[in-house]
Amino acid sequence: MNIGDKIRSIREIRGLTQAELAERLGVSSKTVSSWEVNRTEPKMGMIEKVCVTLNCRKTDIIVESFCKSDHEERQCRRIAKYMEKFAMLSDANKEAIETMTEVMLRNQEKKKED
Repeated sequence: MNIGDKIRSIREIRGLTQAELAERLGVSSKTVSSWEVNRTEPKMGMIEKVCVTLNCRKTDIIVESFCKSDHEERQCRRIAKYMEKFAMLSDANKEAIETMTEVMLRNQEKKKED
């Protein structure tokens, strides 16, 4: 499922029409329709509003459709949670994490070569 499908599914579970969701979000029903047919995708700030309105987690909407098996779904949710936490870090801390990740990956590759 992609983002639009997930928004539609959760909206329907919550018993809302596209028009009702649109009104609560301050957008047009055409915008919601466009998301749900996957013509466009909401920006991350709007996804946050959608999640508050639909009482769900961002990971419920942004976990990618390539997650087919239960194991892949769990991995995707884990990655999405890390992405959410990463987004809350300061720019300096983001840079530190990126640097540390690169060092760890280089060390891992070096061990494979040995």
